[in-house]
Amino acid sequence: KLFEDGAGLAGLRAEFAAANKDNRSNMSTATYAAIGGNFLGPLVGHDGRNAFLLRDLWRCQQLVKQHEISSSLQYRYLAFSRIDIHWLAPPPPLKLFLQANPDAVWLPDGQDWDGVNDRFAFVPRRWVEAYFGRWPRLLNGSM
Repeated sequence: KLFEDGAGLAGLRAEFAAANKDNRSNMSTATYAAIGGNFLGPLVGHDGRNAFLLRDLWRCQQLVKQHEISSSLQYRYLAFSRIDIHWLAPPPPLKLFLQANPDAVWLPDGQDWDGVNDRFAFVPRRWVEAYFGRWPRLLNGSM
C-alpha cells in the first residue's frame, strides 16, 4: 500500500506521531506551533491548510513515481497549480520556461508570507524531491 488513508486532522497528527520517533531534530508539534504562522495549519492548532497541502503534494509525487516505474518513463518536469487559483491569463507556455532557464523552479512572486508561494509551481526533475517531498522531511525533522 502506497500510504495509509489518514483523512483529516487525525490523519495528519497520526502521521506526525508515527514519524516523530525518528525525528532527528526532536521537533514536536508544540515546537512547530511556537514558530507561529500558518505553515502547518491545523497540525499545530493554527488556521490554514498548509499541512494538508504539503502531505498531498508528497502523495502526488509518490503516485507519479509509481506511474513512472510501471510505465518505464520519467517526466522531465512536474507542475502544480492549486484548484482555487484564478488565472487572469493563460499560464505561460512550456517553451517560455525552457528558454528562460530550464533548471529553474518557477513560482509566482508575492503572497509567500515569508515562505514559498504555494499557488503554482513548475519544477524540473532535479528539484522534484525538494519541492514535492517536503512532508516526510518535515515529519523526520530534516527540513
